[in-house]
Amino acid sequence: MHFLNNLVIPESGERLTLLYYLLAFVSTMMVTYVSIAAVGATLSLYFNRAGRKRGNALYHRFSRDLIDIAIPGKGAFAALGILPIVTVLLIYAQLLFDTNATVTNYIAASTILFIVGFGFLLAYRYSFRLEGFIESYRKLSDSQREEIDPASSIDIHSMEVSAHQTRRRAGIFGTVLLWLGSWTFLGGTVSALGGAAAEGGTNYAAVLFSWTTVLSFIHFITAALIIESAATLFFFFVWDGGIGIKDSNYESFVKRFAATTALVFLLAQPLLIFVDLATIPSTALSGLVFGLGGLTLLVVFILLHLFYTMLKQTKVRLGSYAFIGVVIMVSAWMAWDGVSFSQSNSAHYKLLASNYDTMLANLPTVAVQKVSGEKVYSTTCTSCHRFNTRLVGPPYNMVLPGYVGRLGALEDFITNPTQVLKGYPPMPKQGLTQEQVHAVAEYIMNTYLAEKKNGTAAYTQ
Repeated sequence: MHFLNNLVIPESGERLTLLYYLLAFVSTMMVTYVSIAAVGATLSLYFNRAGRKRGNALYHRFSRDLIDIAIPGKGAFAALGILPIVTVLLIYAQLLFDTNATVTNYIAASTILFIVGFGFLLAYRYSFRLEGFIESYRKLSDSQREEIDPASSIDIHSMEVSAHQTRRRAGIFGTVLLWLGSWTFLGGTVSALGGAAAEGGTNYAAVLFSWTTVLSFIHFITAALIIESAATLFFFFVWDGGIGIKDSNYESFVKRFAATTALVFLLAQPLLIFVDLATIPSTALSGLVFGLGGLTLLVVFILLHLFYTMLKQTKVRLGSYAFIGVVIMVSAWMAWDGVSFSQSNSAHYKLLASNYDTMLANLPTVAVQKVSGEKVYSTTCTSCHRFNTRLVGPPYNMVLPGYVGRLGALEDFITNPTQVLKGYPPMPKQGLTQEQVHAVAEYIMNTYLAEKKNGTAAYTQ
């Protein structure tokens, strides 16, 4: 992906620092949404299959609601899924500019996997809509069906089989591609911690199947389950009044499933955080990395309390706080990764900043031409004014004595003229720039003072 070097330009040290902050923010958005989409689609597939096998309508409804939240529409997955991953790709290309590092290769591959995966999941979601149409059509009487389509009959069974096959295949393909995209993305971030010196010739299989990538993927899966659980509680019961659950059994099932899932995988977070800290290369460690790890642990303990309270006291309204807490947990995690990446690539960061300063120093200097007050006077003012003779306006030698030592007032008058002397029409605005106004005011004042010194500052009415 070295062609990406053509899409970036050298940046200053301050802007590179801002890119690290932007990387953490965009990564938080991407990881949060990809987690909701991947886990939501996985659970939707599971409950759809289980609902069919057991004839459980509750499972089937949960499957449909999960995918509606995970893939709300084309705009949502483009804004929350595709745009962030493309932005992350460009930021890494910028931060690793002029190196042979393969990090962008992994992220570019994950971007393609995400785009295709989201496309399949859109088809999976729409298959539920088709099923809803089929169910509504079946409830119609024969006469009502003839009113809808009197010329032909609809093969309900054929449509149902088609919808089921589309759902199963598209759902499986889309879900697998999202998980593969996440795994590939994590392989790239693990590779990034090796520093910009780890250039070219990387064994991709060795990176993707390394124990650090595998451990990072396991951590991602557990975090994704927590994120999805919090999102389920938030969107089912809080966001915009919830989805309008009127069935107490269904409400109890959703609340119990989401809260229990979150609690189970939150309990695994402290161990996984310590493992992550232990496996980070020494070149990527810093006090801030440990501080962010500690912040992540603190948020985990708070979330444990929130989810336990929701499970025991049916306080589903706490879902908003839980979801905010989960976003903070992901933000701390992404900031942790960003700081580690910055630390391990600090030498290259300094080189980029130095190259930027060198580029600025070598830029050709362009002489700035000073505005000529005499030229402005001769092209703009002489049609109405002279120094010693009345034309349309009064002679300069008549009015300038009142502006001696008050050049700013003269400039204000030229910029916004008003009628001062009777017998002379008001001067129209000349449309001059501030530089032109200053130059011409200075010129006519200096000319007047020179004539006054020589005794020639007379004027004729």
